[in-house]
Amino acid sequence: MSFIFATNTSTRAFTIIESLVAISILLAAIAGPLTLANNSLSGAVSSKEQLAAAYLGQDLLEYLRWVRDTHGFTDFLAEVGTLCSAEDPCAVDTTKDTFTGPTGSDSALKGSCVNPSVCALHYDRKTFQYLHTSSLDTKVTPFSRKLSIVRNPDFLNEVTATVVVSWRSPSGVRSVTLKENFMNWK
Repeated sequence: MSFIFATNTSTRAFTIIESLVAISILLAAIAGPLTLANNSLSGAVSSKEQLAAAYLGQDLLEYLRWVRDTHGFTDFLAEVGTLCSAEDPCAVDTTKDTFTGPTGSDSALKGSCVNPSVCALHYDRKTFQYLHTSSLDTKVTPFSRKLSIVRNPDFLNEVTATVVVSWRSPSGVRSVTLKENFMNWK
């Protein structure tokens, strides 16, 4: 028994150039969506950081409102306004209930931001709060928060509090600035 194998001479294979063109088309089709996904992820991280910074600034403004309402406007100016000037902003720990002394260990006032480590914020994993002091339960965050208070020269019963929250991101140093006027309403 003999077998005859037929060969098809009209069959043609892809050349290397055709293969390379097909691969580059596939790569372009895959790279486009991946680039969009990467840009979306970067935008989401940036938005998350900006939102956290705005909340940290608002937290300090709410705390200042509480200090003014609890201790009175005069004590508020005496304790906060004299230490946190536009030329020398300061750090205020919003987790403290006491406002004793200028920068005591129990005081909310943590001192001048001339030393950047004073204004750096740490996240406490047990209490889920941001603090200006570090401990074993805290981790360093990229955020720092500065407060300055300027008295309105035209209205002695009004001050402007400015909170600047800054942070390091892959695109550089970014910041959010919040301002609020406080008045002696009592």
